[in-house]
Amino acid sequence: MGSPVVMKKRTFDDSHYTAVRLVVTETQSHRAKALCSQKVARGVRFSSMQMLVCVSTWHASDNPDFTFCSKLVADVLVHADVLPSTTNCHITPSALYRLLR
Repeated sequence: MGSPVVMKKRTFDDSHYTAVRLVVTETQSHRAKALCSQKVARGVRFSSMQMLVCVSTWHASDNPDFTFCSKLVADVLVHADVLPSTTNCHITPSALYRLLR
């Protein structure tokens, strides 16, 4: 939390994660990467407060300068037309997983 959004190739141990593989078009991939690049350039940061708002009954305004993991993924997938625009981007990690399965 508090760190900026960055783009880098990641590796991880599959035994510690449940991955969901998405098949997307080249256009969708470019759209997703473009939004990620924009968020990096704007200096968007990860925020525990944004995550708390997601799981609470608070109705705080959406601050575009902050995000959290599942919100960032949902924002990117909506922007890339992988998920419908009606997808609530204040989504918990488990809800996003269920949606993508």
